[in-house]
Amino acid sequence: MIARRSPIPIRSAAIKRKAAKRPQGYDNPEYRAWLKLWPCWVCLQLHCRKHLIGFNECIASVEARQMFYEAKTYYDCGETQVAHVGENAMGLRCPDREAIPLGGRHHLHETAGGGWDSYHYLGRVKFFEHFGIDRNDILEELHRLYRLETGKDV
Repeated sequence: MIARRSPIPIRSAAIKRKAAKRPQGYDNPEYRAWLKLWPCWVCLQLHCRKHLIGFNECIASVEARQMFYEAKTYYDCGETQVAHVGENAMGLRCPDREAIPLGGRHHLHETAGGGWDSYHYLGRVKFFEHFGIDRNDILEELHRLYRLETGKDV
């Protein structure tokens, strides 16, 4: 056996991996910007239920959404954020087409300024069960409205 007098050098920049390219459709900045124009989807549904307004009537016009958005302090949900609610595990970003608008209170975990009924606290399945809404219906409706308002596909 040969004794080494100096340690084996460790290269700090050993191998640089090339970042994997995301498939087409993952990043859609126009769609994310459009989602931020919406109020929190959960608060909007709660508002419609409280005032006995049909949800489809509530979201049908831009004016109705704008009136709600201006009065959002009533629900104290915070700034609208783009919440990725795809099938991926929490922390692994899904495509932008699987995102919905949620206020900070309904999006983030309590430790990050959200609520105990937030998406990050409850998890994907329990969050949608808690509010009695269907994720796929929300995504379909948002995609339909995006096509109507912008003429572009998600």
